[in-house]
Amino acid sequence: MGLLDLFGLGEAGWNKQVARLGEARDVPGLIAALNCRHWPARCSALHHLGEIGDAGAVDPIVLNLWRTDRCGVFNEAAAVALGRIKDARAIQPLLSAVERLLGERSGVATPSHLQNLGKAINALVALGDEQVARLLAAVLMNPNHGYDKRLVAARGLALVPDGRERLNAALTDSDLPTRVISAKALRAANRLPSAPAQLAHYHIVVEAWEEASAVGAAAVAPLCAAIRSNSWTSEETPAMRALRNIQDPEAKELLLAALGDEDSRVRVSAAKALGALRAMDAVQPLLAILAQTCGGQQGRYKEFRIVAEVLGLIGSPEGVAPLIQYLDIPESRCAEVALALGQLGDPHAVGALLAVVAEPKNGPATIDGAWSALAMLGNPEAIRHCDALERRRSEAAETERQKREKLREAERMQGSNRRATPATGHVCQRCQTPVEPRNQKCPGCGIDLIFFARKY
Repeated sequence: MGLLDLFGLGEAGWNKQVARLGEARDVPGLIAALNCRHWPARCSALHHLGEIGDAGAVDPIVLNLWRTDRCGVFNEAAAVALGRIKDARAIQPLLSAVERLLGERSGVATPSHLQNLGKAINALVALGDEQVARLLAAVLMNPNHGYDKRLVAARGLALVPDGRERLNAALTDSDLPTRVISAKALRAANRLPSAPAQLAHYHIVVEAWEEASAVGAAAVAPLCAAIRSNSWTSEETPAMRALRNIQDPEAKELLLAALGDEDSRVRVSAAKALGALRAMDAVQPLLAILAQTCGGQQGRYKEFRIVAEVLGLIGSPEGVAPLIQYLDIPESRCAEVALALGQLGDPHAVGALLAVVAEPKNGPATIDGAWSALAMLGNPEAIRHCDALERRRSEAAETERQKREKLREAERMQGSNRRATPATGHVCQRCQTPVEPRNQKCPGCGIDLIFFARKY
């Protein structure tokens, strides 16, 4: 307790006194004010000492790192002051404070606790000691510290000179929360990775799929890994669409290697990307996949259809003969094979396509695909058939649209009738206004409803 406290100087008086000491840059007086019993005045004194930056105030400030008046609560104002003074004597006390704060509240940390931890870490970062990066990196990689504390540590790590590389390396960690925390810290510090592969990992973690595709060849391997990680679904995932949308010609070799991946979803996405690039080098690997999936073996019929479609998109004449061969196998006949032959534009496929049209056992989709392929090849009968089919489809769509419109109109009329007539079915005899039996008077004409209401 200070001398002024004994004479009854209250909180307001102490605040004025500390303000005068700060204006006069009176370091001894401000250090003496740290013994004041009023907490706001002590915080104001710490603030002024931090602005002045006198190294002689480090030891008294260290003594105020923990508030003895509140059972040892951390004093964030003292940490901020030590960070501003930037004296090496403050490193060890701040490191001890960070470790103590990390050990407290092993469950869900409160916002004030996280704020204290952040202030202590920022003070250490301002001091620029090498131990800081090691400590924060250890906190980031330790799941036992909890998500919120690890995020605070990662944000401090992003401000350390070599902390950015540590966060970039954590983007490829096997632990998903570690990857997410690292990406959030990099984004908060506006320090995105510069290496293309690390940038691709960053975009994948934050689910920026279009940006991941724009990275190009360096994104192929990370996207393949992301596709494999979602083994719970067979539908097209955002990672698959991102891999499919890669338009970098330099990615061709990596995509060709992905055709041999164990995951069929990776193979399908790589095939679509190669089809968009019109990669002639992919024809033979795609034909090999067709041979493995012919007839829907091992449940890979969908892959067979997509690969056949990609072969037609590439447009290499090497695929004509194998595709005609698959038309001769009933189990592998499908509209995609026929359409691929049409896209290839080889007249040698006309006979096989006519045989598919004439086969009564083929399904409607396969026959329509064969007609469309023949129309692409310039067959006059097929062109007439496709035009007639398109007209029938348009007429059917128009009929369905009119039917839906009539149903909606009927529902609107029925709804308006329900709103106009109460459920009780009573009307006023004079003005025919729908009324409720509990009403004393008609809302339309105001007449007494006891004798003038009837049920229709």
